[in-house]
Amino acid sequence: MNFLQKILVVLFILISGSLKAGEVTDLYENEEFDAAYRLGYAKALNGDPESLFIIGKILIGGEGSSEENVKKGLKFIKSAADDDYQKAIIFLAINYEEGEFSKQNNKLALKYYEKCAENGSSKCKKKRDKLYIKLSGAISKKACKSYNKRDKKLANKIARCIVSGHLEGNASSYYLISFDKGNTNDFIKAANRMLKPKSGANLNPLVQKLPEFYEKASDKQINKLSKIANQYGYDFKSCNIKKSKLGFKSKGNPLSCVFAAIAGDTKASPIVSKWWRNGDKGLPKSKKIALLMMENAESGDDVDFASILKSLENDPRAHFKKAKSFLSSSPLSKKIIGKELKLEAELLAEGNPTEFASKEEDVGVVLSNINWNVLKPQTISDLIYLFKTEYKEDVVMSEVISSSKVVRNMNKIPFSKEVYIGLIKQDDSQYARQFLETKIYNDCNALKYATNKNEFDIEIIQKAQRKLAGKCIKVVSPSKKGKKSMQALMMQAQIDFDKNKVLIEIRLNGKNSCSDYEVYLTEEWRLGVNHQYLDVDFDRLGKICANDGTVIYKKAEIAFNNQDYDEAHELSEKACDSNQAIGCEIIATIMKDQLSANARAYSPEEIKPVVINFLMQGHEAGDDKSTAMLFDLYNQNPIFSSYSSTPQAEEMIKILRKKNSLAAKVRKKTDCFSNRKMDLKKFLFNQCRPVCAWAKKQLTKKKMYDVASNQAINAVTINPICCPEGENNCKKKPSKSNISNSSSNQ
Repeated sequence: MNFLQKILVVLFILISGSLKAGEVTDLYENEEFDAAYRLGYAKALNGDPESLFIIGKILIGGEGSSEENVKKGLKFIKSAADDDYQKAIIFLAINYEEGEFSKQNNKLALKYYEKCAENGSSKCKKKRDKLYIKLSGAISKKACKSYNKRDKKLANKIARCIVSGHLEGNASSYYLISFDKGNTNDFIKAANRMLKPKSGANLNPLVQKLPEFYEKASDKQINKLSKIANQYGYDFKSCNIKKSKLGFKSKGNPLSCVFAAIAGDTKASPIVSKWWRNGDKGLPKSKKIALLMMENAESGDDVDFASILKSLENDPRAHFKKAKSFLSSSPLSKKIIGKELKLEAELLAEGNPTEFASKEEDVGVVLSNINWNVLKPQTISDLIYLFKTEYKEDVVMSEVISSSKVVRNMNKIPFSKEVYIGLIKQDDSQYARQFLETKIYNDCNALKYATNKNEFDIEIIQKAQRKLAGKCIKVVSPSKKGKKSMQALMMQAQIDFDKNKVLIEIRLNGKNSCSDYEVYLTEEWRLGVNHQYLDVDFDRLGKICANDGTVIYKKAEIAFNNQDYDEAHELSEKACDSNQAIGCEIIATIMKDQLSANARAYSPEEIKPVVINFLMQGHEAGDDKSTAMLFDLYNQNPIFSSYSSTPQAEEMIKILRKKNSLAAKVRKKTDCFSNRKMDLKKFLFNQCRPVCAWAKKQLTKKKMYDVASNQAINAVTINPICCPEGENNCKKKPSKSNISNSSSNQ
């Protein structure tokens, strides 16, 4: 047999074999079971999968002449399935699922359905997925892996699979898809995940679906959402969405604010209600949610009336209606409501009352409750003018504004210069004057303005000053800021005595007036008026301040300047012995120079210890004037003075160099001429001449120093350095009238 013949034989065998295999299936389907058995058995034994499958079915069914043998038949079919024959695989899968030819076994059924699905059968895939759920649950790892994420019907299961960790993805987004498909409870599940702190979730998808949720949800589900938002701490802080003064965005978050309102925050609720009503901040309009949020805002004990009213400002009628409701239901909220009636007051001033009011009485509600402090001065001016003119001319309005509540609140209008000027700009300035005149009797600022403006006769001003004495004019120390000191009053009185006369009288007639009396005594000579011009009980003052060291000292200075040395002796000694230990330099000067009758009764030997004793008393009490005079005495030339003591002079000047009082400053200047350290350089180079000029200048000033300091300055002006030979009037001692009337420890 040649090569070509061999090829033809092989092709014939192959073709005839394949035809016989096809015949086995055809014979079986034509119910020619014996022929199919004879034709296919040998091929089955040789491993042909189709023949194995057919022979197996014949044996299981006992078809034709074959005896029924299920066990042997299944063995043939399993062999075909092991060879990946799809029909055999499907047969076994169905058999084990339904238990038709063998005991039901879902695990084996799943095994063959999986194999079938791997070969591309969609029906097997569905069967496999059902068995996954049946055997291990809908959220098992195998079941989850089988789900198509694009199938929206499976959104709930996919979300749960993601939560269980069997799938990757955003569970919340699938819960929201499930919600869209009608599962309302899945919205709550999404919210529970997205609202967790630090979840980083974009809340906008949740917020956008809120209107639909509130339409579909039960009261129980709505309450559950509220509890979740409250549990996770959503509150009013997140509503801080205003920009800073510099224009930077705040840390507020409108979406978080929405859930703060849902959580029941009474401050956030009115703000969010407005957003839902108007569709602000990217929220879809929802009348239902807006009403629910407003109910939240008004529930509970901690109602934020101001925020609720602010949320209604774009609707004046609703704003006023709510304000009236609050005034009626919550009288304690009147102060808060009074501030929020600014909207209505401004509409009144603009001449647009009908934008909020439905009747004249509504105008009365505003005028009787408005807090004037929240209004601009021009708005107040306009309202006063309307009150005085248009309202009074209308019969109905005249009755409304004459009510005691309206009149009482109109009288509470605070004075301001701007309101006064605003009234002047109206047609007739008489209302400005009337306004000012009613205020000067109960408003300190109005009285001050009227006093400076010369608007009224001095009698009216003085009458108002007396009426407001306890309110505006208090006896206080000059160091207290914001209060006019007695010294300032005395300085003003030098310019206009009549306008300040009553104020001075009130201060001097006060209970604690000794400090004011001391200032008065200091500055009285500048006024050029006597006690008789003031309605003041000076005898009473003398008794009250009989033991006040500063007052006694001031009187001693006055007596000394008037050269009434006997009285000055008595007063200064008393002041030196007082708790303040002041005036010791006056009594020491009187004793040293033997100016009083009492001083002249001492012998020269007795005077020195007395003088030193007085000055040490003041020095030890911290009085710089006493320390300074001690320095003057110790610093004298030992040839001409028994007081001289260089060590003690050094001790005193060291103390004074650390002080800033006038007495200390004088000694720091005049120390240039000290005898204890005089040297030729001063004479050769005139190092002390600048001090000479300073000393002469001080004597020309009205305000000078205490007795001892003044004498120290006088001594400088007659020093040879300051008064070269031939200069006129150097030796002339300056007048004692230059001694200061200042009582403070300069």
